[in-house]
Amino acid sequence: MLNLLFPFFGKFAADNVKAFVKKTKMQAVCWAGIAAALFFAAFFACVMLFFYIQSVMSPIKAAAVLMLIWLLIAFIGVICLKISLDRQKRKQQAFLAPEQKRLLAGTAMAAAPALLAMGVRSYKKIGRLAVLATGAAAVYSLWRGKGAQSDK
Repeated sequence: MLNLLFPFFGKFAADNVKAFVKKTKMQAVCWAGIAAALFFAAFFACVMLFFYIQSVMSPIKAAAVLMLIWLLIAFIGVICLKISLDRQKRKQQAFLAPEQKRLLAGTAMAAAPALLAMGVRSYKKIGRLAVLATGAAAVYSLWRGKGAQSDK
């Protein structure tokens, strides 16, 4: 079945995939050019800064100052990256929290009849009522979840 469907859908997606690959290759070339230009600009700036600092103090001290400047820049970059990753993690957790609560509630509802049936084998009527009540609660939860999603 899948052998029949993949070529069928592949014909629809082939042009989009080729265009996407072309676009991605072009972006990679552009970003590589930008990265090379930034590297050479930073190298040129370092050389010029080194000569400027060397005119004020000895070459060893100038190299130390330049190294401290780059360490400071790297430290600031690491702090910015950490802040960015923390924000992204908080956004992702806030997005997944309601979904995880629904999944937990659904799992608990699905497991409740089995637990009740195991615990009260002699009380079959209570087990049947528990299954019906759990089913009704699951239907209500799904109905309420769909209503909340359609409001958004």
